[in-house]
Amino acid sequence: MTDSLDGQTRLMAVRDAHSPREGGMMAARLAGPPRRSRNAWGGRAAMAGIGLLAQLALMAPPARAADSQQALRFAPGTSSASVSGTVGGSDTAIYTLKARAGQTLTVVLSTAGSDACIFDVSKPDGSFLFNGTTGGSAFTGTLPADAAYQLSVFQMRAAILEGQSCRYTLAVSVN
Repeated sequence: MTDSLDGQTRLMAVRDAHSPREGGMMAARLAGPPRRSRNAWGGRAAMAGIGLLAQLALMAPPARAADSQQALRFAPGTSSASVSGTVGGSDTAIYTLKARAGQTLTVVLSTAGSDACIFDVSKPDGSFLFNGTTGGSAFTGTLPADAAYQLSVFQMRAAILEGQSCRYTLAVSVN
């Protein structure tokens, strides 16, 4: 149900709970430019626009805080390291680790006072070697390729919605 006028196509659907037609939906065709309202709010069209903007805002994904990223390096002569930090909201702490195919990677996550922190281990293509949402707080696995792997520490959605933050220690070893 559209009308075309000078290359412009517009359709306005109006909900009318008292209309028996089409299950309560009544469509109105618009011809010509929209009429200007005389009141300060811009009339029903402006109010409908405000409602639409509010609905779109609710559908948008939440804004993400800037993620922190750093390379994870071992001290000379060692094959392990620990890093500590805090993640809050939708923050993600990202650590990159260069390793070779066939090496065994072990990662253990410890948290202070919260079990809302989890971690993932990702391959360079973004696929998971370990998904912390289903796998617990420790991972041991053989690395498939010479690459830079990504260890990401973040909070579960419920903790984000509750406004929590999480202090963590990530112990990493490669043998």
